[in-house]
Amino acid sequence: MSQIQNRTINLFLWVFTLSVAFILTLPVLIQDGMFMDGVLYSAVSHNLANGIGTFWFPSFSFNNLAGIQNSFHEQPPLVFGIQALFFKLFGDSMYVERFYIVLCLLINILLIKKLWELIFKGDEHTKAISWLPVLFWISIPVCFWSFSNNMHENTVSIFVLSSIIFILRTVQDKKPLHLILAGIFIFLASFAKGLPGLFPIAVPLVFIFKDQLSFKRAAFYCFALFCIVGFIYGIMLVSQAARESLYNYFVLRLLKRVNDVPTTSFYLDSLFRLIMESGIMIGIVLTVRIFTRRLELERTEHSTKAITFLMIGLLGVLPLMLTLVQKGFYMVPALPFIAIGFAILISPQVNMLLFKLSQSKLAGVLKIIFILMAITSIMLPVLNFGESSRDKEKLEDIRLLGTAIPEKSVINCSREFLGDWSLQTYLSRYYFISLDINSPHDFYLYSKGEFNSNKKELLENYEVLSNDLSNYVLLKHR
Repeated sequence: MSQIQNRTINLFLWVFTLSVAFILTLPVLIQDGMFMDGVLYSAVSHNLANGIGTFWFPSFSFNNLAGIQNSFHEQPPLVFGIQALFFKLFGDSMYVERFYIVLCLLINILLIKKLWELIFKGDEHTKAISWLPVLFWISIPVCFWSFSNNMHENTVSIFVLSSIIFILRTVQDKKPLHLILAGIFIFLASFAKGLPGLFPIAVPLVFIFKDQLSFKRAAFYCFALFCIVGFIYGIMLVSQAARESLYNYFVLRLLKRVNDVPTTSFYLDSLFRLIMESGIMIGIVLTVRIFTRRLELERTEHSTKAITFLMIGLLGVLPLMLTLVQKGFYMVPALPFIAIGFAILISPQVNMLLFKLSQSKLAGVLKIIFILMAITSIMLPVLNFGESSRDKEKLEDIRLLGTAIPEKSVINCSREFLGDWSLQTYLSRYYFISLDINSPHDFYLYSKGEFNSNKKELLENYEVLSNDLSNYVLLKHR
């Protein structure tokens, strides 16, 4: 394959890959509505940008969560602080968090591309198909779901990828500066998500496989990374505010949740999820290898690289199984390395297929298809603009409530609404409104069913403020 043909066909495959990424995420992001955790995180960041809470003690609502009334500590504060800067710069629109998500998506793509090119430094043909691991990565359902719902893992993945890039550069050229930078990014990953962000500390040990690194040097690198992260935390903990904040997160929230709030009933849940989420990649790898087994390929030994990066991915997944608090999106920061590992397994075959494709008339047809996909990736978000991807009826009620209740109000509600997290997160994110059942306030929110059951009694002290709501009745104290 000539150099020009090589560049052209890979350029079109990048168009295809980016089109797939945008089709899987942008039509959802352009619409209102989001998974509860995503709205919760954007609400906390939005509050911080508007002077509600501080960096070390961010706030979600009047009562916050988990009995920690004065502040919100479901996650360490870094991502809230970063996203708050976006709200300060770009305003209050729901598209601010969407812009942040898309930016995270693009940075992840660039870092996967950079890591792939570093893995195959000196192998120009394989470097050129850097779109392949990106395509595998974004095809993982929990991955594109995460990038449609403002998960913290989107940001954590940036820091983890950056740390692995510098660890690989340390393995390749033994420069101490790269190891220091790797340690800084590991710290940032942990400061964004806690313990799951620390797994790259153990990554140098993976390079012992096939003598890529001696055990002594690998152990030294691990120790050095641990010390760098520990040193940064040590400096940070000089601050009393930092100590109290991280104590609230680690002791009052993390350890309590691990002990009291399991999300699964068996420890191998994340491993089974990983296998299921990798189904598309596994299917493509098996299909390509079966249909190309008779092709005469150059003897290229990529299995060591493939196994190395699959093991790095597993390092990010296996520790999640130490507790029964496991969710699919927790493993998103490990998925780029799983995707890279599977992509390496078929990279020689893909190069051969691209060579054959460049010599056939099918190449022209595929280029047209890829261009049509690019147009589709632009049109789908446009067609979905102004719609709701979920909670449509509830969001309509939220808008009406937001016009009837002053911003930054605390209102009373039925006890049942304390478990309606989408209601609480939308009210907080869009109107800074909090729900409370303990102290009396001017407004009271009831479900229609409960209101009708107690109508006579309630109307003695309250007047109905809005009859246009689908699911709620808003009352105001007389």
